[in-house]
Amino acid sequence: MMIKNQKFTFSKLQSFVILIIFLSASSALSGERPPQKSESGKKDGIYTGSYPYEDDPVKWAQAAATLNASMARVLGAIRNYAQYADLIREISRSSIVRRQGPDVIIADFALDLPFPFNDMWAYVLIEESDMKEGGTLITARMIRGNLATFLVSWRIKPAGADGSATFVQVDLRVIPDFPVPVEKLNKSMIKAARKMIICIRKQL
Repeated sequence: MMIKNQKFTFSKLQSFVILIIFLSASSALSGERPPQKSESGKKDGIYTGSYPYEDDPVKWAQAAATLNASMARVLGAIRNYAQYADLIREISRSSIVRRQGPDVIIADFALDLPFPFNDMWAYVLIEESDMKEGGTLITARMIRGNLATFLVSWRIKPAGADGSATFVQVDLRVIPDFPVPVEKLNKSMIKAARKMIICIRKQL
């Protein structure tokens, strides 16, 4: 099954999804949700899986891990939105457009990728809130741009009695506005979610 009828390059698709996740961490999900119907299981301490989104063949992808760093350090790595263009070669522009209070940010990102992923850009609304079970929820959604769908959420909470470790979970559903085979898109998003956890872990 394809979302539309055109060709695509799988390696470019995977790179695109990975970078989109790195734009930050929206979804209407609430509360921590472990991987449902795991497709990749556990590797290097990272759990991955996917679960359905209504009747849409494009699923939610998910990755989760416990990182050996304080919650403050993990949050700092995720919140570094304005510096993404300096940290990631394929991001050509990253900036904070404006802040709407202490917990709401509008950020602007542009990607420098090979065709057909060139000229991708998005204004992203990033919001933070406290979770009922403790920890922080960061959600991001595109409010303007040229993707079909961009929904990402991060759940971050302390792990262990002394708070020296942090549980991190990312859920994402990112669909470009051009033809993509659904099965490979789903697999790409799972791999991208896992690599996002790895990117954060390397910064700690």
